[in-house]
Amino acid sequence: MTEQNPGTPDDEPRPPAPRSTTAGDDPPAAVDPWKGMTGSWTHPAPSQWTPPADQPDPWATPHPGAGPDPWPPSQPGAQPGAQPNPWAMPQPGAIPPPGAHQPPPGYPPPGYPPPGYPQMPPGYGPPVGHYPYAQAAYGAQSYAQLPAAFYAGPNDPLVSSDFSGWWNKSFRLLRAAWRPIAVLQIVSAIPQIVFLVLLDIRTNDLVTTLNSNAEPTTAELRALFDPYLGLLLPLLIALLVGLVSTLASLQLLIQQATGQPLSIGTALRAAVRRAPALIGWCVPAMLMVGVGLLFCLLPGIYLAFVFAVLSTVVLLERGNAIGRVFALFHADFGASLARVVVAGGIAFALNTLADIITRPIAATAGASTTTSIVTQTIAGLIAVVGATLTIAMMLTAYADMRARHEPFSTAYLQPQTR
Repeated sequence: MTEQNPGTPDDEPRPPAPRSTTAGDDPPAAVDPWKGMTGSWTHPAPSQWTPPADQPDPWATPHPGAGPDPWPPSQPGAQPGAQPNPWAMPQPGAIPPPGAHQPPPGYPPPGYPPPGYPQMPPGYGPPVGHYPYAQAAYGAQSYAQLPAAFYAGPNDPLVSSDFSGWWNKSFRLLRAAWRPIAVLQIVSAIPQIVFLVLLDIRTNDLVTTLNSNAEPTTAELRALFDPYLGLLLPLLIALLVGLVSTLASLQLLIQQATGQPLSIGTALRAAVRRAPALIGWCVPAMLMVGVGLLFCLLPGIYLAFVFAVLSTVVLLERGNAIGRVFALFHADFGASLARVVVAGGIAFALNTLADIITRPIAATAGASTTTSIVTQTIAGLIAVVGATLTIAMMLTAYADMRARHEPFSTAYLQPQTR
């Protein structure tokens, strides 16, 4: 009778006792002690993979003398005709083996800048690590795979490396496209002149009434200010036409820079499509500038400088335009500030010239409808000159800001073929 261990339950499974073997006996076959006690689920053994009959086994151990090692290490001074190890690290200065990855035809070899630019042009700056704003498929290709035309060089019609280049390219662009731009600016000046003439007439009537009656009644004051409500429609028309004219003028300059035929109709269609977006972004921009001017003069002036390229950003890009103009302006703060200040200074100087011319006329002729028409027409024509000049400067200033923020050239503005 087998003695039971009092510390072990009778029903607990236990492995069988090992069988003693003698010298020369085969070892016993492995026995699963838990067979039949672990449930009904089984693990099927995977089938062994065998190569096709007409191909050798790639995993078989080669026999001695079967042949040379097909992957000898790549070492300097190797025997001629030996195949290099494709997994070995390349030696410095080594030539890629046949079949290695090469850039597609028409694309530059890896490296930055592309062929034709032995070094980065002074003032252009290296890439910051991301693609231009609003480009699809971020990370789909590296900078080294971009065509050479997508890197701005000395002959780029918009991007310049210094202030002198920006000035020269602005006027070179303006000389080629000033006629259709001037036409657009003259057309947009008409509703502005009409609004300003009506405003002068209402103001003259108000001043005359106040001077003749020292204490006007509430009804009289209401009657004087009610006509100003009628100026809201002319004001909105003047603002809308001005925004569309600005966008269309920028589009004409882009047509000239990219080698397209100048077309006012095409420019107007592009401007009308982007006008609602520009209106939407101008509202918070003007509020920010107004608050800055109200509480402290310098923040308002700074914001006005930053938003100088807002129209160009809205026309050419998609996304958060306000955040974008801040990013572009601060990519090279000194260069951006210099360009915007000069363009704004030209506009201010022309506005001062208009005031110098029209003020003596108004003082001599007196307040009248004819005087308002003459003075506002003169001021409007001078404003046309200023707008024509500064639009070209703002486009080239935008190009310089963007080229300092990310890889950019005029090639990015080429129309997409469909």
